[in-house]
Amino acid sequence: MEESIDELQSQLILNQEELDFFNNLKKGKRNLHWISGRVLLRNLLGTNEFIEVKEDEFGKPFLLNFDYEISITHSYDYAGVIISKNNTGIDIEKIKKDLMFLTPKFLSLPEIKDLNTIDHIKQLYVYWCAKESLYKLYGKKDLSFKQNIIIKGFNFSTKGSIMAEIRKDNFHKEYEVNYEEFVPGYMLAYITENR
Repeated sequence: MEESIDELQSQLILNQEELDFFNNLKKGKRNLHWISGRVLLRNLLGTNEFIEVKEDEFGKPFLLNFDYEISITHSYDYAGVIISKNNTGIDIEKIKKDLMFLTPKFLSLPEIKDLNTIDHIKQLYVYWCAKESLYKLYGKKDLSFKQNIIIKGFNFSTKGSIMAEIRKDNFHKEYEVNYEEFVPGYMLAYITENR
């Protein structure tokens, strides 16, 4: 995000509800992230029409006037959006060492044992971003990163795909999640469900 808020806002059509929401956001990165996501949606959809984005009862965003599934993410200086005819999820995270302290909260014991000793901070972010994108794809609350989202062992590289699964009650499905360190210091993971 290199543009100013005014530059980004000039590219949008917002209704009064969205304007009120935007104006009530804390100034700075929060409203820059929100408006960047809307501009990205407009560019991906290739439209000048008003794009009505709502949230369902679980907080998952959806489009009212376009037949696409969406997922939105942001971290520091980056925002990302993915659209698909099928269910989808995306996550971007700035790579920092503090995620190490959360490892036992979001990784299972087999996942912890699979960590590479050389690049394990970046590999942790692959796990986190993949689990976050799967959480967004699943779209309902009450999904444990540690217990319900399982990442199969993988050899870390700066770009690739990993196999994962969601197991929750009677729901069980496998997925292939793509990931990459798309610029130094930022990890991205995304998935589109096959139907």
